[in-house]
Amino acid sequence: MLRTWFAELSPSPHSPLFPGRTGGGRLSRDAVEMLVAKQAATAEAACPSVKEKNVTPHTLRHTAAMFLQFESRDGHLSHCPLARPRRPETTPRSTSTPT
Repeated sequence: MLRTWFAELSPSPHSPLFPGRTGGGRLSRDAVEMLVAKQAATAEAACPSVKEKNVTPHTLRHTAAMFLQFESRDGHLSHCPLARPRRPETTPRSTSTPT
């Protein structure tokens, strides 16, 4: 499915993967939240337990990062942009050392 999207979009390395409707810029945070909520509501028809879940862009990002970590050979995600916060100053620092 992504290959078809790439062929249709013909993205450059600096263009957004999912552009917004106007101007080809990246989607706004509100637009992403709205799309996730819309798709979660659609998913409820096939899987009613989705209604009990807190489906947000953050939980999807976290789920993807955990899946990648589980699938990685060494269990580390230092190379993965999903695992690193965009703004480290807004993320609480951990006092524990990584294992």
